[in-house]
Amino acid sequence: MPKKSAMSTTKGTILVVDDNKNNLDLMLVTLSDQNYRLLAATSGERALKIAQKVEPDLVLMDIQMPGMDGYETARRFKTDLNLNHVPILFLSALNDLNNIVQCFAAGGVDYISKPFKKEELLARVNTHLSIKKLQSKLRDERDRISTILHGILPEKVINQLKSGTLPEPEYISRSTVMFADFAGFTALIKEEGAQKGISYLNQLFDTFDDIANYYGLERIKTIGDAYMAVAGVNRKIDHPELATVLTALSIRSFLKAFNERISIDRWKLRVGIHSGPVIAGIVGHQKIAYDVWGNTVNISSRLENICRVEAITISKNVQEKTADALNVSDRGEHELHNWGKMNVFEVDGIGDNIPLELKEKYEALDIQKFVDNQFNEPSSILNQLFDIS
Repeated sequence: MPKKSAMSTTKGTILVVDDNKNNLDLMLVTLSDQNYRLLAATSGERALKIAQKVEPDLVLMDIQMPGMDGYETARRFKTDLNLNHVPILFLSALNDLNNIVQCFAAGGVDYISKPFKKEELLARVNTHLSIKKLQSKLRDERDRISTILHGILPEKVINQLKSGTLPEPEYISRSTVMFADFAGFTALIKEEGAQKGISYLNQLFDTFDDIANYYGLERIKTIGDAYMAVAGVNRKIDHPELATVLTALSIRSFLKAFNERISIDRWKLRVGIHSGPVIAGIVGHQKIAYDVWGNTVNISSRLENICRVEAITISKNVQEKTADALNVSDRGEHELHNWGKMNVFEVDGIGDNIPLELKEKYEALDIQKFVDNQFNEPSSILNQLFDIS
């Protein structure tokens, strides 16, 4: 992101670049009573150093200078990611067509012939500062929209939309779906109060997002106090089933530490995990959402429904794919609503044969840091977008 312009209470910061002291002084005097913040440089090299420390809103650039001329200085501005949006207005006695064309080719936005007229210079400066201010607002709005989009849609889908393509529903042959919800949530909210309880829920889900992202999963949605995340849909990862279980184990560890911190052992999850094919895509016209559908989603939700409090229930499909990487307990056959009987398992912890890279990743996760972050000033996406205090 570009650095913010140093405008304070002024109308803008202007960098004047000219190796001729008389010309430099004349421009500074002309601009001095207009409430601009004025910076001066007598060479292109010096201009770049000044601009990198204090970003100007406009540069008035001479062409003929010893060493780096105005053309090259402008090109250097345009290749600097922090300065390439700064408008450059050339001033020169070289007023033939070829030089004027070179000014625009180097990245200039305007050209004034020397000797300049005061009224013309002030009018051009005011115009380009106004345009710069409008462009900055447009960039801010573009970044704001981009942040909102990335909060509701995957990167792949956003890129398709930007290219003018409406994304088609996609069939994914292998994905892993995790459903989790809090036990006794209604009673918890009644005891804690709606405002405090929902505030906690919002912070907890933010941490769930961080943990899921750490293992390569992405959150699809929340439904009340239920949380749904998937592996292998928009990001291809190794061992998606195992990564999903490690996500659930880490979330469970986090909640245990969180409950100890607040001295109320109430935030407890039930988790269901199943692996299989899904269909993914966007739905809606007024309010767009990205979602996944299919029996894999339905079974994951039903596994969560039969799960014991603070347990992680997985299907036989997930158990087979994780092999000896996990320690599990066989819970036998259970009736799943509108599905039938299924053999299910509970995860007790990681096993001896877990892939080394995942074991190291799991053990490296700093659970206490996540807990501490809950009690620092939280900054949600709404705070970032709308400056909410």
